[in-house]
Amino acid sequence: MATTIPERNKGADWVSVEQLGIDPYPTYDRLRHEGPVMWVPTLGRHVTASYAAAVGVEDDPETFTAWEPDGHSTMLRTMQGRPMNRKDDPGHLADRQVEVPPLRPRAIKRTWLDVFDRTSDRFINDFVAAGPNANFMTHFAGPYAADNLRQIIGFPNVDHSDVKRWSRDLVDGIGNVTDDPAIWARTERTNAEIDAAIAEMIPYYRENADDTLLSGFLHSELPMESIVANIKLTISGGMNEPQNVVASAVHALLTLPEQRALVDSGTYDFAAVFDEAVRWKTPIGMFPRTVTRDTEYFGAHLRSGDKISVLTGAANRDGAVFERPAEFDLARPKHPHFSFGSGTHMCAGMWVAKASVGQVALPKLFRRLAGLALSKAREPEEYGWVFRGLTDLPLTWTSVKED
Repeated sequence: MATTIPERNKGADWVSVEQLGIDPYPTYDRLRHEGPVMWVPTLGRHVTASYAAAVGVEDDPETFTAWEPDGHSTMLRTMQGRPMNRKDDPGHLADRQVEVPPLRPRAIKRTWLDVFDRTSDRFINDFVAAGPNANFMTHFAGPYAADNLRQIIGFPNVDHSDVKRWSRDLVDGIGNVTDDPAIWARTERTNAEIDAAIAEMIPYYRENADDTLLSGFLHSELPMESIVANIKLTISGGMNEPQNVVASAVHALLTLPEQRALVDSGTYDFAAVFDEAVRWKTPIGMFPRTVTRDTEYFGAHLRSGDKISVLTGAANRDGAVFERPAEFDLARPKHPHFSFGSGTHMCAGMWVAKASVGQVALPKLFRRLAGLALSKAREPEEYGWVFRGLTDLPLTWTSVKED
């Protein structure tokens, strides 16, 4: 990885990857103030730290390509193939046109809302069985997101714990810029397990078409390499948004009584809670692009081949766009957030995340768990910047209602 500052650009040699994991927002603020596009030696790339710079990258795929060379991409090594988010159109569009239909609102209403409803009840019951002070992340948020994802993909032959472990291993592989051999060993094992799970289900879905992703892919003309790579992409990213947003939303409403009152009064619904939570604590905090031509961009002199990463978490905390951006505020003036990206690469799973969290999980949690509150047993903990979320959210309640 390059560590020197290109003479043509300002460098942010003060950026600490360790500090980004602990709390990235002070770093984002400084990058935005001094940049907003800067060279970060510890990352070996430029980064965008403003909303306008982030949107501009996505609006110009001819200058900022999603394509990464095979030998220089931890994602391609992790997935053992090229998923759609490392393609430009028309290849990206060909994959996306197959993946999106099972995830659209029509399919969600027809099939997945009932699945989310049953799954939420199951894991609320498991959370209650764990007792007061239980970690909401490990007893509800993680299992709920993983089991929904398992069913949407079409894996009746695996457990939600398998999907959760696979997602963690794939995410760790994508972030393995230090080339840790232990992480690569885990990704090898996980790839073998996913390949086997897909192969086992192929005969069934060839004969039984339904709303699952596997069914849609297998009834398309995509090559098997693209199908498998995109299933792995879905596993790696499909847990993070619903898992972390449901937790961030619960945390916000339990620590900000005036915001909770706005929901209880009907002034705002849980869909609005979802949108503000996903902006406030952006679950997927970064995605990479490669510069295709020499250009000047927000004061940075970029050359063909340069790497640039869009900091979605920084874009969503840009004070030029969002008033008091560090605060969770349902009543803030509305403006599109950048949590799902924009343009042709906008996240295909955004409708699933909105429905599973905003339509089902959040209203059901607050309806079924009377007196839901933060536990005083320990402080909540969160970590990460590429993928950021709570790791421990201890909760209590006074009584449980049947739905």
